[in-house]
Amino acid sequence: MTANTYICRSKTFLHFNSGPQSDMSRYSLIEKQFGNLETVELKDDIGGTKLEIALRGAVLLNYFIPIENNFLNIIDGFLTSEELMHSPSARSWVMAPFANRIPEGKYFFNGIKHQFKTHPGKEIMHGFAAYENFKIEKVNRSEEYIEAVLEADEIDPGKNEGYPFKIKIIAVIREKSFVENTL
Repeated sequence: MTANTYICRSKTFLHFNSGPQSDMSRYSLIEKQFGNLETVELKDDIGGTKLEIALRGAVLLNYFIPIENNFLNIIDGFLTSEELMHSPSARSWVMAPFANRIPEGKYFFNGIKHQFKTHPGKEIMHGFAAYENFKIEKVNRSEEYIEAVLEADEIDPGKNEGYPFKIKIIAVIREKSFVENTL
C-alpha cells in the first residue's frame, strides 16, 4: 500500500475523502492560528485524536485523545503564543541542530573551536530550531495515518553566531489512529 502525497501551500482546510467507508477519508489537516502564530492540526475524524503544531519551531502544542466521551490533552503545551515566544521552557521543542546544553557556548567540531554568543558563565541550550519559521512542504497519507512534512528555510552560516554551518531542518509530524474503525 502506498501513500498519496499532496503539496500544500494555501491556507485551506484539507479533507482527504476517498469514499464514505474508506479509512483514507478519516484524516484531515487544518491550518489554524494560535494567537499571532500559524499552526497545523492533524486530526483523525473517526477516532477523534488530534494534534496541533505551531509552525514557529515545529512545536507540539497539544495532543487530544478521546476518553469516555471527553477529550484529554496529553501534552503540557504552551497555553498562549506569548508564552511560546517568551518562555524559558523548552516543552515539546524540536531540539536541533543540538540538544541539551553547551557550557559557556564553547564546542569543538573537527578540531576547530567554536563559540556561541552567550552571557559570561551562561550556557547555550537546545539548538535554535524553535526560533525558526517552518512551512508545510507536503502532506502524506495512507489508510493508517496522515503526516505533515514541515521544513524551515536553510539556515546559512553566520545567522547564529558561533554556528558556521549551513543546515536545513525538516520535521515530520504523523497522526496515526489509536481507534479501530469497526464499520
